[in-house]
Amino acid sequence: VPVMTPVDGSHREDTFRARFAVVSAEEQADLLSANDDGEAFLRRIVIGLEDVVDAEGRPLPFSPELLTTLLGLRWVRLGLIAAYSRAVTKIKTGN
Repeated sequence: VPVMTPVDGSHREDTFRARFAVVSAEEQADLLSANDDGEAFLRRIVIGLEDVVDAEGRPLPFSPELLTTLLGLRWVRLGLIAAYSRAVTKIKTGN
């Protein structure tokens, strides 16, 4: 998942890996209509995160707390939604 992290008036591209649960188009539409910047949708589909590190570079294990922290960052939410969309598109075109 590439994310553009705001840094000193500019941006830095950071990356991490995410695992998603695939949901139906109907469920996706329902969750995205919650008007919460995609948080309900992401809480439903994100089932794992890897390669997330703290300020000292130590790996952070996936947990509900880590997900909550990351979903509090708009640029992370946008990156996760885009990554899910790319992944689902590949799944559909491969069938």
